[in-house]
Amino acid sequence: MTVETVIKLGLALLFGLLIGIDRQVKQKHLGLKPSMVICIASCLVTIVSIDVVIVSQTDPVTDVMKRLSHEESGAETFYYLHVTNENSRLLGVVSLRELIISSPDSLMKDIMSPQIISVPVDASQSEVLQIIRKYGLFAVPV
Repeated sequence: MTVETVIKLGLALLFGLLIGIDRQVKQKHLGLKPSMVICIASCLVTIVSIDVVIVSQTDPVTDVMKRLSHEESGAETFYYLHVTNENSRLLGVVSLRELIISSPDSLMKDIMSPQIISVPVDASQSEVLQIIRKYGLFAVPV
């Protein structure tokens, strides 16, 4: 477990505790006990991640694999690589599976999926869950 994860979990516990105390003071339990709120908040902070791996459309598979194995940008958990152009515009995604089975000389633009499934920033949790289930995803860009 990295220091960043410990900090995230600590913040989740703190926020969960504050929410739980607020609910108790206001007598608005909503059926959730403070310990449940802490647990839910911890899970959400751990699951909702801003860790992304961005690669250029012109990067060859071999270069990306070397980068991932040696010096990745601190992304702790990721399932997809986000392929961008020279203007940092998202063009598509590459799953880790696709990266592993691709020819080492292939370029990201040749193996990426240009069909980007994403959710708006104001999407509800249930909407995000429906998208994840519908498309069998591990993560969804916002």
